[in-house]
Amino acid sequence: MLFAVASPLAAAANMVAVPKEEAICRNTDAYCYEWKFAVDPSLRFVATGYEDGGGFYFCRRRPNGDYGLLFAVYPAMLDSKHPGVRFWGYAWDIEDIVLSGGGKAIQFQMAIGGKPEEEGSWIPPMQRSVPYVLFRGSTTQPEMKVKGRLRFTGMSLNGIRRKAMANQSLRSTACGVD
Repeated sequence: MLFAVASPLAAAANMVAVPKEEAICRNTDAYCYEWKFAVDPSLRFVATGYEDGGGFYFCRRRPNGDYGLLFAVYPAMLDSKHPGVRFWGYAWDIEDIVLSGGGKAIQFQMAIGGKPEEEGSWIPPMQRSVPYVLFRGSTTQPEMKVKGRLRFTGMSLNGIRRKAMANQSLRSTACGVD
């Protein structure tokens, strides 16, 4: 069993590693990395899976204390050692997320399209598309680049959700990690 809350370098300005006792994915045989956001601690980014694939999710704490799935994403990642190149953001490589704006007007850098090399054409059943979201980190697999011309643009979390979701009524879906 491999359990990790987040990479040691993930205590960056925008995302903070979640302590094990507060983690969504406490009881799993899969790898699991989890961060909360400095601007909104009720929001989590969770990366979980096995060596042959995984999922990347945004989740939010519900009034009952459980976490509900907002949407799944593909993680594109910038690495300062490789300027101008976007890599596949493996959970163990991600250190922070790229945000713009400030206060309650925080915007995530997102794009729709491209060719996800790691996950193929996987789209969760509740989504019509899987957006790329831009992170920062240090790649351990420099050959795994994000293909295609992606145009990243700032968008609110709700804006990304509207673009991604096929059915907005799925608000009660659990976060997808056991």
